[in-house]
Amino acid sequence: MSEERQNQLHIAHTPILGLGDRRFSLGRAAPDFTGRGVEIRQMVDRFQAGTVGTFLLWGMGGVGKTTLAQSVAHAVADQFPDALIELNLQAMSDVPISSSEAMASIIHAFHPDEKLPDKKPELRARYRTVLYGKRALILFDNVKNEEQVQDLLAAAPTVGFILTSRNALALSSVLSISLDVLPSSDSIKFLARITSSEVNNRNLSAIAKLCGHLPLALRVAGSNLTIRKSQSTSQYIEALEVENTRLERLKGKTITDDVKAVLSLSARELVHENARLAQRWQMLSVFPADFDKFAVAAVWDLISDSSRASGTVEEELTALIDRSLVQYDTNTDRYSLHDLMRPISREVFEYVEGHPLQADSARCIAAAKRRFAIFYCNKASEISLHHNKNDSHIRQDLDNIASEITNINHGQAWANRSRHLGICTTNLFGGRLYEKNIMTIRTTLINGL
Repeated sequence: MSEERQNQLHIAHTPILGLGDRRFSLGRAAPDFTGRGVEIRQMVDRFQAGTVGTFLLWGMGGVGKTTLAQSVAHAVADQFPDALIELNLQAMSDVPISSSEAMASIIHAFHPDEKLPDKKPELRARYRTVLYGKRALILFDNVKNEEQVQDLLAAAPTVGFILTSRNALALSSVLSISLDVLPSSDSIKFLARITSSEVNNRNLSAIAKLCGHLPLALRVAGSNLTIRKSQSTSQYIEALEVENTRLERLKGKTITDDVKAVLSLSARELVHENARLAQRWQMLSVFPADFDKFAVAAVWDLISDSSRASGTVEEELTALIDRSLVQYDTNTDRYSLHDLMRPISREVFEYVEGHPLQADSARCIAAAKRRFAIFYCNKASEISLHHNKNDSHIRQDLDNIASEITNINHGQAWANRSRHLGICTTNLFGGRLYEKNIMTIRTTLINGL
């Protein structure tokens, strides 16, 4: 193993709490940790009941997977007197830590000077022997895929594991917990703790919303408010309101506190592994709000092939969900991009230097915008037609307006700006101002119920 690789492994497994003892390398619990009560109880109760198991925490970058894992591990530390180990498997690096390197690192946590076998079967056997009978809890942070950890999880039943990953992983006997952003109330509490309540609730709520309730963004925003006294809270909010530069305002002093840098790692990984899917993800950046699969089929130009469209759209959306790049609401059967992920999606090919599809990005997005505008202008026209005919689709049209108002408005506005592209909008709603007319239709529909 090269010296550079040895240094990389040392950084991934640096003792923090154990005064140099690598058996106790668990990172400190965040003192201002907020929320996640359901997930904490679910995991802690299982550990404290004497049921040693394996948990997977997965979700988008910056959602707080590692922080939650560390908090849970500290809460159950007395259940694992032999070891509390944290090992970063570096999923987003060019060379993630292999399962063999991880096993060697765990073995050396107990026996630092042991010479290890070169062949993987013998190394795997030694790994299991070392952990046999140990009451140990191991946090494997930043897992890339199933292959990386399958051998690592085949240890004694007395060993507990917590995994974190940006990807949904299919692992047997593992309880998978998908982490979403924080609820609004917890976001505000978290910001208040960081800023020591120096900011009023109204401003805290505005900042939390602009941060998309993403824990990393909230922490960076709160720290910036505390440190940068030359900028007032209202000025900072105004700066965050500009979507094109918002991520530049969510940058701390280190790379791990740079929201754009953290989120772009997922984009970079997608481009490396599936450039065609990355291009499809880029097209989704034209949606200003949540959307359904039919709108996706239109934007991806799959409507003409309806026999294949539905399956392809759902499969590829699922692939993006599994990478934490698209969000899905089971209650509404609708999809969305996180607000902070949208600009990352738009620039996806910029995160891989010299990628050939980067030059095609502007054309690809323009074509997606045109298809987006046509789809939603047609949807608006259908609603108007039903209204003018005094049709019986009242409930359906009202639901359409409620769920699609933002997309329809953006599609209409973009089409009006781009009439030279051949999108006919002048006759929509009898040529009247769209927003006024759609609200009139909405009021009429409500009165008709």
